[in-house]
Amino acid sequence: MGPRAGRAAAATCVRKKEIRAAAKSRARPPGQAAALGVRYPVAIDDNYATWNAYGNEYWPADYLIDAPGDVRHIHFGEGDYSTTEQLIRQLLREAHPRLPLPPPTEVPVKTPAGELSPETYVGYERLQYLDPDDVVRNTPATYHFPASLPLGALGLSGTWTDHAQEATAGTGAEMELNFVAQDVYLVLGGTGTLDVSVGGRHTQTIHIGGVPRLYTLFHAGSATSGTILLHASPGVRA
Repeated sequence: MGPRAGRAAAATCVRKKEIRAAAKSRARPPGQAAALGVRYPVAIDDNYATWNAYGNEYWPADYLIDAPGDVRHIHFGEGDYSTTEQLIRQLLREAHPRLPLPPPTEVPVKTPAGELSPETYVGYERLQYLDPDDVVRNTPATYHFPASLPLGALGLSGTWTDHAQEATAGTGAEMELNFVAQDVYLVLGGTGTLDVSVGGRHTQTIHIGGVPRLYTLFHAGSATSGTILLHASPGVRA
């Protein structure tokens, strides 16, 4: 069955990096939830108790829990939303047979299929696909891009201080990604700016401040290949 959850009806897991900063101000999460149209209660797991209890390593991660507290379904990553909704409706009916439910939603599936660049992190704890793969932990170090960046790989240049959960930009800090994707996102925190260039053309300057959050670096109508170059001002955390 999996972990027990008392009498809980559902569990929501939030990625550690965002929740650490958000938890410093309890007023921020309700504001972000309201901006997304979320009207139900949002739990804040600021000491990772729920995250660690489930041994969670993914984001997003869905854990559907029935009324007695048994985990009935687990799903990692995007997609398969209709199945998740059907199972939620099933569990609600089991717990409350006479409960009136709204009609099923008809949300189009927009999760890209086919070969895509994998998710990675910049912090050394879960850093993958860095080329070259040598990283200096918790100390400012100067990095250099490889002569040629393989598809799906990440390169660093300039000064970065790589921590377990994030890397902090220093002088001349740049990051390059050779990707296949429809959309490219990056969680950013700290204070400063991030200049984004795609295929050698400057596309936007992102102004960063406040609680770390997800930023869109690239968007296309379908999966495509390309190279993103990011120039971060000192103090930006990725």
